[in-house]
Amino acid sequence: MTGSVLGGMPNARLRARSVSIQMAKRRKRLGLSQGAVAGAIGVHRNTLHRWEVGFAMPSLAEYIAWALELERCRSMAGVRRV
Repeated sequence: MTGSVLGGMPNARLRARSVSIQMAKRRKRLGLSQGAVAGAIGVHRNTLHRWEVGFAMPSLAEYIAWALELERCRSMAGVRRV
């Protein structure tokens, strides 16, 4: 057997990295700090950092909380959706 025991793991890592990059880009586009977003959704800043660099992935509930917070901030700032 070649590669990882989990056959699809490299692809899963690439998808996770892609999500991580998008999370960081969207937060930065709004000019928000990791600490501000993390505090608003109830996680530690280091947790958000780990999500954004691909060391960990948020649960579905955490991801939804993150998305809702960024949408709230976007709408308050009057930033167009891209």
